[in-house]
Formats: sequence, C-alpha cells, structure tokens
Amino acid sequence: MNEIEIKKLITITVVSSIIVSSVLIILFSVNILSFEIFRIFSMTITFLTLYWAFYFKWGWKMPVLNKIFDRPNLNGTWIGTYNSEDNNKNKYFGKIVLTIRQSFLFIHFISITDKFVSYSSSETLLNNENKGLKQVTYFYSQKRLKSDEENIPQGASELSIIGDDKEKLLYGDFWTNRPTKGFIKLKFVSSNCVESYQEAEKKWCNEEQWMID
Repeated sequence: MNEIEIKKLITITVVSSIIVSSVLIILFSVNILSFEIFRIFSMTITFLTLYWAFYFKWGWKMPVLNKIFDRPNLNGTWIGTYNSEDNNKNKYFGKIVLTIRQSFLFIHFISITDKFVSYSSSETLLNNENKGLKQVTYFYSQKRLKSDEENIPQGASELSIIGDDKEKLLYGDFWTNRPTKGFIKLKFVSSNCVESYQEAEKKWCNEEQWMID
C-alpha cells in the first residue's frame, strides 16, 4: 500500500469506529460512564477487523466497494502483440499472452510466447489518484520453450492501465539484457488464467482477436 492508501485506511477506520460505536451505544442504551462501554469498544473492533478481512480478501474486487481504494482488478488472461528491436536494428514481432494473479497486496505476472515463458519479480502497482496514473512495473526472467534458443534474457516492463471494466488495456515498454527494447499492447479477455500459449491460441483462434488498434 502506498502512503495515500495508508492515510485513507486510517481515516476510514477512525471514522467508522466512531460511527459504529455511536450506533451500538444508542442501540443498546449504554451509559458511556459504565463498564459496558468496553463491550461496545470490543464489538466495534471485532466488526472492523472482520470487515477489513473481508474487504482485502474479496471486497476490493466488487464494483461498489472497489471505489474505496479504486485499485484496478487485473486478474485473468490478457492477449496481444509485441514489437521489439535489438542493437543491430533487427526487428521482431509476435503474439503474446499475459496471465495476472492478483490479491489486494500482491500481484504476479507470467508472460508466454511460442518460444519463451517469463516470470515476474519485484512487481509494483502504481495507483496515484492525484495524477490519474495507473501503472504496473516489474522485472522478469525467461525460460525457453525451444532448445534452439540461446542467451535467455532477463528484463523489465512498464505498462499503463487504460480503460474500464468493459474494456481493459495494457500498453507499455519493455527492455531486456540481450539487449532489446520494445512495445507491448494487451487486452483483457478472461478472468481465468490460461496455462499455455497453445491453450490461448485455441481459445482465441482468430488473428484479429489479438490485434489492438
């Protein structure tokens, strides 16, 4: 969580504590000078603990509750294309699959092409409401799927999150230590994660489904 989200969490918790405690005091007609007030405080703490546990597990994905922190839900399968170029001006183009597994606090990326599969590390989700910036950055290392591939690269990606729940897109740059640099375009196609490039090609067999304007 970033500084803005932590401040928001503290503010919501404090305000909610006051509201819930006040409602319980009125509901049970508790004298605030009696020992019964400690039971009210205990009930308030229990309620807020259960609420935040629910929220961080499931609530942040729900349309209405999601507005509290406005954290984008990227879980699922994304497909699209990449363009890249190395130092010798050799150009590369291909289709790519990105699967994302995300909780409120953690996010992990697996990208798959017909030659490589890569796994992310040091992932960061940037969600700056003041600047209107939503972005993911991560490092990755690749494993080859074909024995004729050499010089297995490591790299980094910086992707901007565009659109809404109806049409979510990821656009951005990537770099590798080959060295190559390129641009990737992805669109959200399923809330379920595919397990392989071949599975994705079977599900989205039309080439136009992979293209993004």
